Amino acid sequence: MHYGIYLLFLMLLSPCLSANQANSSSLAGELKAEQLLSQYPEFNQEYQRYVPENAEIQAMQVLYGKSVLVFLGTWCHDSEREVPRLLKLLHRSQVDLQSLQLIAVGLDKKDPSGLAQRFNLLYTPTIIVLDDEQELYRMVERPKGSLALDLQQGLTGRGESRDESI
Repeated sequence: MHYGIYLLFLMLLSPCLSANQANSSSLAGELKAEQLLSQYPEFNQEYQRYVPENAEIQAMQVLYGKSVLVFLGTWCHDSEREVPRLLKLLHRSQVDLQSLQLIAVGLDKKDPSGLAQRFNLLYTPTIIVLDDEQELYRMVERPKGSLALDLQQGLTGRGESRDESI
């Protein structure tokens, strides 16, 4: 009888152990776009699937000379949707950025360098546009409409980022 209860306990516990093992294999820290797309099939599938419109490609020019900092979770469905779209838009527009940094965070929204804490990360993905280290715009989780047009509106003063308190 005790053996049966012990076996039942182990069977119930094993999915939790598997989930923890999967979470611990999630990447945390800086990564390159190529690394993200090659190691995480969901990101690559969205990158391949997404076809931006010409107006979206043109709108990305508003990022010229800016730095873009992207916090993402390799475990996050919003990141799986929005980050590949951003990467495709940047690739197709060929906009000349000052820099692009992709920072993967754990479930605790932290990264090894502490950058997520420095920028008060609450949700993923969070896309931050900087000019000379000054934050100009922040898009949190998902755009209100089109990612490119939201960035354009946010940077030209015709829109505002999504409130993180939602």
